[in-house]
Amino acid sequence: MKLRSNFFCAIVLVGFLLALQVNGQVTKSPQAGPMPKVEATPKLSPPIMVEKATTETGKFVLLKSDGTWEYDTTPRPAPIGTPTQIPVEAKGILRFKAAVITRGGNVIPAARGDFWLLDRDLREILADKVSEKLKSGSLLDRSTAYMLSQDHELIEPHKIIKTASDFEGNGTFADVPPKTYWVYFFGSVGVNHVLWSLKVDVKPGENYVFLDQNNALETFSR
Repeated sequence: MKLRSNFFCAIVLVGFLLALQVNGQVTKSPQAGPMPKVEATPKLSPPIMVEKATTETGKFVLLKSDGTWEYDTTPRPAPIGTPTQIPVEAKGILRFKAAVITRGGNVIPAARGDFWLLDRDLREILADKVSEKLKSGSLLDRSTAYMLSQDHELIEPHKIIKTASDFEGNGTFADVPPKTYWVYFFGSVGVNHVLWSLKVDVKPGENYVFLDQNNALETFSR
């Protein structure tokens, strides 16, 4: 009887030990750790809208939706067909005095005459028309070839600016774009016919030139 009791106790002990071993092998649930940080999505600013406007003084500005503004410095091409404007301060004034001085020292002004600025020398403009006359003939023939051609249609496209002299032979070309011109005149000065096609380089500001028989293309008595 005692043997059975010991055997029973042994079985109970073995079962208890097996139970402890199984319990020791049970996987423990992991401990809850701190939650991972989630980066907040940055808020996107609304796009800035820009609208162009013109002030009362004609200046262009950019109005922005955030309440700011700035001047519009974007270059704007001139409309098609608009002539290029030259600032007034960059233009020139050409003043002249035209006269014939006789051998006796008398000064005869080219009074009340029409003067032009040409963009080419008259001799180049009329070269084909008068070349034969210039190659042969008397001085009178050469003078006539030039002077009778002063109304020729070839000259008209080269006339840039016109002015008239006063009774003293003084005249002014105002607001002249700086470049090279030829002062052109054909007419009577006292008892002489005079033809001028004098080269001048007009610069910004004041310019002055004196025309007399020494820088004329042709002079001859009527």
